[in-house]
Amino acid sequence: MMNVTTQAAEAETTTPVFPGVEENVQGLDRTQKLLEHEQIIEVGLTNFEVGRALREICDAKLYKGKWEKFEPYCRDRWDMSPKHAYRLIKTATVMDALMGDKAIKVFPLNEAQIRPIALLKETKWVDAWKLVLKKAGKDGITARLIASVIANRPGRPKARRAKSPKKPESTGSLTKVSNWIKERIKKEDGTVEDYRELLLKIQKEIQKHLQPS
Repeated sequence: MMNVTTQAAEAETTTPVFPGVEENVQGLDRTQKLLEHEQIIEVGLTNFEVGRALREICDAKLYKGKWEKFEPYCRDRWDMSPKHAYRLIKTATVMDALMGDKAIKVFPLNEAQIRPIALLKETKWVDAWKLVLKKAGKDGITARLIASVIANRPGRPKARRAKSPKKPESTGSLTKVSNWIKERIKKEDGTVEDYRELLLKIQKEIQKHLQPS
């Protein structure tokens, strides 16, 4: 027979199970997180904060329930194109990478300044920004300066120049034609019609030799 002490211990360790409670708690937690991130987007102090909030909503799929995908959520909820939303997310991600480097003390001021860096590979972000800081002079950091530094950074593959088409060797061709005319004149000794025919032949030879090979 089970004694009273055993019954009491079992009563304390046994947790009542209510179907659906855990799912409801998780749903409420996701809803709360979604509301918190949406408040940041509504205030919109900086593009970086908006980008971080959108990133959390996208990665955790907090939009699930009313929207099946992130893209319609952006359009319906914020009247924002998915392209712009992803650009803000990328901007925030680049900024977080820069802020993670303790050697960097000065950071981009806005999305325009960070956009050229975002086009690079993730492993190049920090080095590219450090190069911008090194090149910045008395005029300070501008989007134009950043774009110029990124375009001319060391190690960047140089664009191949298109080969210019070969010019016809007109000098050599004219020499050939001139020699041919001299030879023909030596051989020809006839009437006006003969010379007229000769001139037509000369014209054809000139056209043939002046055509690019």
